[in-house]
Amino acid sequence: MLEFRKAIAEDALAIAALHTLSWRNAYKGIMTQKYLAEEVENDRNQLWLQRFENAKDYFVWLALEQQKLVGFVCLIPDFEGTNEVLLDNIHVHPDVKGKGIGARLFKKALKISKGLRPDSRLYLWVFDENTGAIKFYEKLGGKLVETVYKDVPGANTAKVRKYCW
Repeated sequence: MLEFRKAIAEDALAIAALHTLSWRNAYKGIMTQKYLAEEVENDRNQLWLQRFENAKDYFVWLALEQQKLVGFVCLIPDFEGTNEVLLDNIHVHPDVKGKGIGARLFKKALKISKGLRPDSRLYLWVFDENTGAIKFYEKLGGKLVETVYKDVPGANTAKVRKYCW
């Protein structure tokens, strides 16, 4: 049975491990092989340890099956001075994709976002080459509002799309 709970500092390395696995599976050919093979694990570990040091700025929820982490979502309100809520991460373990976990995490993120900023949009950035994720976000009602090139870890620059709800 799937359950959700708010993440705590002790979850940081488990979240980082799932984040690393997800990136290694989803971003082959988008990020460099060297980055995915040699650097992403340390990079994600540092990111999540730092985020939990500044936990007041992040809202992280976990999806668990039999106490095992199978997905997570991270929201950042007012990111980069906007009055919007950034859905910075939504990841599901590759072994359980297609079971509706991502959709349930997204719905939880949307509800939390509206609680944080009732009159603001929830938004995210997705790689233009990540067609599976794009279909997922469009199925959830996301509207494409912008396409730009951004600096990203392990890719130098990449074309990304901004979706809003």
